Amino acid sequence: MNIEDMDLTPLLTKIGFLVEGRAKQLCPVDTGKLRASIQSKVVPEEKAVYIGTFVDYAKYVEYRYPMENPHPGRETGQMPFLRPSIFQSKRKIKELIRLFFKHGGKI
Repeated sequence: MNIEDMDLTPLLTKIGFLVEGRAKQLCPVDTGKLRASIQSKVVPEEKAVYIGTFVDYAKYVEYRYPMENPHPGRETGQMPFLRPSIFQSKRKIKELIRLFFKHGGKI
């Protein structure tokens, strides 16, 4: 079976939940808003999964992006949580992919 003809949604969903869960574990917590906002979304027509957040200060936390500090008077610094969640999930992602194709697209 050609990969272009396969429904990758089940695989992408599992990968999304895996990385989303790890990002939530790594996310620094003050109010919990940032951690609660992390989500994954599968886009089947793109054969892609997106993991992220729409909280405006997330980029400051992840990259120490030059913007107004969301916590004036306190240095928050860079505390990446999204990028490390991908790298730390790499082995499990490879295993999910291997199992998916071994079982003919079923996971």
